[in-house]
Amino acid sequence: MSENIFPATQRLVDALRQAQKVTLQISQVLQAAEEDAAEPFQGAVERGVTAQREGLPQGGASAGGGGLGAVGGAFTGFGGGLWFATVFQNKPDFVGNARLGFKPSAGRWQRSFHLDRPHGKVTYPHFNAEIGPLKALNHQRMPTWMQKIGRTSVLKGVGKATIVLGLAVDAYTIAAAAPDQRGGAIGGVAGGWGGALGGAAIGSAICPGVGTVIGGLVGGFAGGLAGEWAGHRLFDPAP
Repeated sequence: MSENIFPATQRLVDALRQAQKVTLQISQVLQAAEEDAAEPFQGAVERGVTAQREGLPQGGASAGGGGLGAVGGAFTGFGGGLWFATVFQNKPDFVGNARLGFKPSAGRWQRSFHLDRPHGKVTYPHFNAEIGPLKALNHQRMPTWMQKIGRTSVLKGVGKATIVLGLAVDAYTIAAAAPDQRGGAIGGVAGGWGGALGGAAIGSAICPGVGTVIGGLVGGFAGGLAGEWAGHRLFDPAP
């Protein structure tokens, strides 16, 4: 018995040592990446301090919110589109996996997204889509664990969490904006919401389910950029 236990224990120890080594390497890479990413902002902070001392406006090319309105709009649009699709454009299968799509006036349910279990002649976990941009992947094999991601409860939860994240970004965008950039920040947030709604509606008309999510994402981002630009031009004081 000891002949079986001790070699296995040694292999476990070796594996843990190797994992420690790899973890240390990853930590070093992440630290170097963090330092590289922070370097441009250090210059921006120094320029901001200089501008403040000289009484100059601190806004740059991205004045009016710095693009955060577009980021918040993208999060809100993606999350809102995903939540709407799982609630109103979904016919779950008997194990609870979402089947996003719609039913035409005559015919069976048309899927644009479905992570399916093995059944019939398809003896492996696979993806289903009869309509939309993902239909080329119909019956493509996928790992077994991906089926859990396709559960209605999981997708709905991801949608809600992403909406909350988008609202948090929007709140920060407005609160952190300088007084002379507040109009752009508010415009970016409002534009992101409007763009998300419009994009999701257009996407739903083209391809319910997947189109709703993609439309909300793209519309929220584009609307945020447009709203920030308009808000800054209309309401923020000229430099």
